[in-house]
Order: sequence, then structure tokens, then C-alpha cells
Amino acid sequence: MAIDRSTAVELRIDDVVVSTTNSHRVPLTLVARWFAQLAVMMRAGIPLMQTLTSMIETETHKRWRGVQESLASQLRGGVGFSAALSQHPKIFDPLTVKLIETGEQTGQLDTVLERIAISLEQRAALRAKLRQALVYPVCVFVVAVAISIFMLLYVVPQFATLFEANNATLPWLTMKLIDASHFIRENTLMLCVAITVATTVAWLTRVTWLEKILSRTPIARDIWLNAAIARWTSTMVMTLRAGLPFLQGLNLACDNAQHPRFKRHAQKWSYAIEDGASLREALRAAGIFAPWALQMMAMGQESGQLDSMLDRIGEFHLDKVNKAVAMLSTLLEPVVMIVIGVLVGTMLLAMYLPVFELSNAIG
Repeated sequence: MAIDRSTAVELRIDDVVVSTTNSHRVPLTLVARWFAQLAVMMRAGIPLMQTLTSMIETETHKRWRGVQESLASQLRGGVGFSAALSQHPKIFDPLTVKLIETGEQTGQLDTVLERIAISLEQRAALRAKLRQALVYPVCVFVVAVAISIFMLLYVVPQFATLFEANNATLPWLTMKLIDASHFIRENTLMLCVAITVATTVAWLTRVTWLEKILSRTPIARDIWLNAAIARWTSTMVMTLRAGLPFLQGLNLACDNAQHPRFKRHAQKWSYAIEDGASLREALRAAGIFAPWALQMMAMGQESGQLDSMLDRIGEFHLDKVNKAVAMLSTLLEPVVMIVIGVLVGTMLLAMYLPVFELSNAIG
């Protein structure tokens, strides 16, 4: 398993793919289904080119159809399948390209395609669960903000006119609400520009601030790390079963984990294993994996069943992610409702307090 340091560096350089086309991302579910169909067709003995041509004819997604037509054109020109995929790095990551390249070389392309399809389907299912957990609270919050803005722009001014006409003495809360209404009405254009700029900056820097939020929020931090471990283990399993060199698979797995802790320790782990350390010894210092997981890796490495052990570890962490997402969904709904209740209730209280006082004065 020993590899010199220069080779390890070259492997990481080879993982970088330069885009030569203007390909765009397509839904992950479409890509997963496409790989699954390719695996089934190739296992049935249908040539790759014929399979790809038939799938293009039935594809309804315009962008995805264009990508497939580009792949078919390159294959007709004599370009290898993995090389053709590498021209679309926004859709096919370096791990996918490497696995398919290995499958082409070993004659196990159908098996590799099936494993990639399963991995993408699991990733798509996890994304769907996360979206499902967040969509309802976000939609409710957006509606509440829209209602609040409507009240500040159109309802509060009418109450303010009523109060002024009756020379009512306004409570502090009502005065602040009216001041906020005046500010928004007088600076609508400036606020729209500020929101647009803030939204643009937030989108451009989304990776940085999302990482900070995820790393500092207890539940989100656990979900992120467990999901990263699940991705790392599943990637290691795929690379081991596909026959990739161990260190190359390790580097690809660390990149595919999409977590800063894995990226930070990837080189240290490679050097430690290169110097003769076992996988358990290399990973222990990072504090990412639980002792039982490290013990399972050691047992798997000694018995030659490392891929099976990693598979079990990945299933455990994926199950933890699913349970945490379900709990997050359960917790978010009441929290959002409380926040919205406080926001809207405070505005209503601020508007109707003077009305009650006027009614008492008239009575």
C-alpha cells in the first residue's frame, strides 16, 4: 500500500478537472436515474452508444438532453466515456469520473454505474428530506414578513391618522411602530436596494456563512458532520470495490465529504498511511470518528473486509442524519410559529392599545 509522496501529490492534481464547456447543473435525481438506466442496459448487453442514443430520444429535460447529446457526440468522435464526462464538471464530479475510468479499465463499468446511481439516489433523498424540513417554516416566515410589511405600509398609517385626529396619547410601543412605518414608506427605494445588495452578497458568500452557521448550531452541526461521515464512508466503499488505489480513494473521499475537517486532515492521513500507519491509527487523532467506528475499521482492514465495515459505519451515520432531520423538522415548526405569533401579536397590540384607551375615554 506504500506510495511515495510525489505520487500522492500527483493524484490530487489529477483530480482537478477543467471545464471546456458551458455545462450547467441539472437535477440530481435525473443524473441518478440516468446512471441507473445505463447500468441496467449495459448489464443486459446493450452497447453504451446505443443505450445513450435511446435515452436521448426519450429525454424531456432540455438542458439534460443537451448534455447527453454532447456526450454522444464525443463518444462518436472516439473520446472515452470518462473523458467525455469530465468535460461537464458541474454535473459529474471528479469522483464519478475516476470511478467510471476505473470501471472502463477493469471491465466492470455496469457495476460502477450501479454504485454511483445508488450513491446519488441516497444523496438526493437526503437533500429532499432537508428541504422538506425547511420549506414549511421558511414559507410561513416569508408570508409573515410579507403581512408585516403590508401592515406597516398600509394599515398602520390609517391607524396613525385616526390617532392624530383624536389627539390620542400614544403608548411607547405604538409610537415606535408608527415611526417604523414612516421610515419604511419614506425609504422604500433605499430599502429595496439594500435588500437586493444584501441578498446578492449573501448568495455570493453563502458557502462561508453557511459553514459558520452549521458549525455553531448544535443540531445542524451534528447533521452536517454525520452526513459528511456517511458520504466519506460510502465514497471509500465505492473506491475500494472499484479497485482504485487506496490513497487516491482516500483523497477523493475527503473531497466528497464536503466538510472542512475532512479537507483539513486529508493530507495528514495520506502521509500517515504512506508511512505505514493503519487506517485506524491515521484517523484517530482527528477526533472525527467514534472509537467503535475506528475499531470496526481496524477489524475490517485485518480481515480484508474494510469495505463491508465502512458500509455499516456509513449506514449508522446516515440513520442518525435521518433521525436528526426529522427532529429538526419537529422543532422548527413550533419555534417558527412562536416567532411569528410574537411578531404579528406585538404589531396588533401596538395598534389596538390606543383604540382601547380611546374607547375607555369615550365611555
